[in-house]
Amino acid sequence: MLKIVPLILALLAGVGISLPLTAINSVDIANFKPQGISSVGLELIQGNTIKAIINPIYEEPRNELKDRALQLDGKYGGQCVVFVRQFMDIFQDCNIIDCEAHAFRGYAGDIEPNASYPKIGSAILFEGGHTAVIIDVVDETLELAESNYGFDEIITVGRIVTTTDSNIKGYFYF
Repeated sequence: MLKIVPLILALLAGVGISLPLTAINSVDIANFKPQGISSVGLELIQGNTIKAIINPIYEEPRNELKDRALQLDGKYGGQCVVFVRQFMDIFQDCNIIDCEAHAFRGYAGDIEPNASYPKIGSAILFEGGHTAVIIDVVDETLELAESNYGFDEIITVGRIVTTTDSNIKGYFYF
C-alpha cells in the first residue's frame, strides 16, 4: 500500500506538483481525506514519481429543518399560523397569557413582520393572510414548508418564491 504524509498530499493536490516517491514520509493514504473532499487518488508517473489527483466534490451540509419538513409533506397541518407555530416548536411550554401576548398568533394577515430579510427558520408573511416557514434560501429564491396553502389544511413542502415577489409582506424572526 502506498504511504504519504498528509501535508505533502495536500500540497500535491493543491498545486499539482509531482515529487519523487522516495522523498515522502509514511502515512496511510487510505485513511486520509481532506475535509470537504470526496475522493483523493494518486497517479504513478515516470517510474518512482507520484502525482496527487483530487476530485473536489463537496458535500452539502445537512439542512435538518428541510429534512423534518419533508417528513410532514402531505400530512394534516391545520391553519397556516398554527402549523408554523407547531413546526417551529413555538409556545409549546408557555402559559396562556404569554402565548396570547406574543406577536405571532391569530390570523396571518394581522401579524406584522419584524424583519426585512429572509433566513432559514423564519416565517414569511404574505399579503392576503398566509404564512409559511422558510426552509431554504438560495440566492433570491426561498423554499417553503406550509400548511393550508390550497385551503385544505394539508402540509406542502417545496414551493419556491423569489424575494422580489410582490405578495411578500415581510418576514418574522422567532
